[in-house]
Amino acid sequence: MTSTSSEPYIAGSDEVYGGGWRKLMMILARDDVSELKVNKYQDGVFVVQNGKNTLVPKVGWGGEAGFFNDFEQTVFPSMHASGFEDDKGKPLRPRHLRYLYEGALIYAVTNSHNERTTIHARLHMVLKPTVDDCPAVTIAKRSESLTTLQSMIDNGTMNRDIADFLRRAIITKQTIVFSAGSGCGKTTMLRACGKYFDPMERVLVAEDSPELTFDNVKDVVYMQSTPWRPGLDANQVVSLAYIVSLFNRQRGTRCIVGECRSKEIHGFLQAANSGMPGSATTFHANSPQECLDRISMLDSEAEPGRDIQTINKAIAYAIDFIVQLARDDQGHHWVETITEVSNIVSKDTGIIATSDIFKHTSYGFENHLDAMSDTKRRAMGYM
Repeated sequence: MTSTSSEPYIAGSDEVYGGGWRKLMMILARDDVSELKVNKYQDGVFVVQNGKNTLVPKVGWGGEAGFFNDFEQTVFPSMHASGFEDDKGKPLRPRHLRYLYEGALIYAVTNSHNERTTIHARLHMVLKPTVDDCPAVTIAKRSESLTTLQSMIDNGTMNRDIADFLRRAIITKQTIVFSAGSGCGKTTMLRACGKYFDPMERVLVAEDSPELTFDNVKDVVYMQSTPWRPGLDANQVVSLAYIVSLFNRQRGTRCIVGECRSKEIHGFLQAANSGMPGSATTFHANSPQECLDRISMLDSEAEPGRDIQTINKAIAYAIDFIVQLARDDQGHHWVETITEVSNIVSKDTGIIATSDIFKHTSYGFENHLDAMSDTKRRAMGYM
């Protein structure tokens, strides 16, 4: 039902009826729209279309009451927002909340041609008193076209050698960190790689906001944190670090952490080093070296008092590869590098030795499989 035109968004005849939120959902359903942002009640909305930020005017509400009434009638029934319930477990409406409302959005859209699609997205809404007027809303949509490694070959994200490498890495249970900035496709690629999990594995998934599903795995446990926010009783907080710490008592074969941003990285490393090879997570960093440096910093904060050698040795033994992703201003995504993390840690500097296995250049993807260690080459069936 959706358009892939590169032209700036113009509402068509089948996209202008209904309330403000209905219009926004029709816009978000387009294949070429990946994000949507609301800043004011009447000033239009911003959408990211083909990687570019575009203002869509004349979509809005008369004021706060109209905004919340429309949201609660149109979008709220499709929200899955753990941690925003009253004492009886009934979901709280955003108009009754302060500071923050967020969660997964699964919304079905049918246009005037009776064509139907389902939007899977993450909604983040900043409320009063953090904002003084209209709630600041950001909706990031999950890609429905890039669901397999083959689809990523087709759109230029990777080549066949990289896709084959990732398939081998998953099957042979190499632990991978998918590293990049926001909006570079880390979760999308992790989800695509998950299609190679053994259906009878026990996969444990922990996230702040539910985005990952592995329908091909029969024995999978999904867990969600309840992060702290202003006004929340401390006894109601369930941190991601706490959930990840439960992994080793749940007899999993792989642990998947939707995004490591804090002390949960320590539990992830412990799980990967304690019987759950082949684990994976996403991480915000601009290069493989920055990724390792930030992991080291966060891990040291989780258990203070350890020297850099001890910390980095644990990292080196836990993580096998870092897949660094990138994107440009046009919305194009690609694998920037795939870096092997060796078990060698410098006695002088504590730096972990690494080597690039694949690298993206202006000429395309360079293959340096000959730089990979014999141990990894043998394990992954390259020799």
